[in-house]
Amino acid sequence: MKQFNQTTLFLILTFVISFSMAAAYQMLTGSSVGTISYTILGATYMFVPALSVVIVKKLIFKEKLRSDMQISFKINKWFFAAWLIMPLSAFLTLGVSLLFPGVSYNPDMTGLAERFASMTSPEQLEEMKVQLAALPMSPIWLILLMGHNYPQHPQIGVLMMTLLCILLTPLLLYFTIKSKSVIAAAIAHGTMNATATISIIPITGGNDLLVGMPGLAGMIAVMILTIGLFMYDRYISKENIMTEKIISHL
Repeated sequence: MKQFNQTTLFLILTFVISFSMAAAYQMLTGSSVGTISYTILGATYMFVPALSVVIVKKLIFKEKLRSDMQISFKINKWFFAAWLIMPLSAFLTLGVSLLFPGVSYNPDMTGLAERFASMTSPEQLEEMKVQLAALPMSPIWLILLMGHNYPQHPQIGVLMMTLLCILLTPLLLYFTIKSKSVIAAAIAHGTMNATATISIIPITGGNDLLVGMPGLAGMIAVMILTIGLFMYDRYISKENIMTEKIISHL
């Protein structure tokens, strides 16, 4: 089995399991975005890459798992840095979104509901606005409501999410290496999901490809933060991770 590349096996397993889950879900339920079953599927989906790693490293190659995956709960300052950078990214995304033509600040906090206008009845849209007005009292409802990052453009959204994940990779890798733990990257990712609506709720105008964390504005914000992190790594940090890693792979 050593002649097979671990990364190749990981990718094959991840795609096979993910596509199989999605196909089975669609055939058995036929449910769409916004349902409880869809939310459960989405949450379960997130564990597929981790499951693939366990299968490849532990079951197939019989290698150490915890140390190789850098699973450590030893808290250090980079855990907190990973936690704080994503709310900063959300507010930066909000600022970038407001620079686009046709996008404006809306203190009624109904911007997210407007994104679902084409997918809901007038009665559902009004109920959505009422729920958003009570957001501080019912944040879990909002998480269940979102269901999908690109309700207006689900097909193009696949490409957009791929691009966003590529742009996020340097940040997540940096926190993993600095903290010596993949948990820091998990904290950053989880915080991003929890705070992403900050960049959408207070605005109207634009669409899901343009504004918000998953849109063009979010990508610009991530690039700005990555440049800032690169400058820190290059001129302030004693351990130049970004520059050393780039040079070593040229």
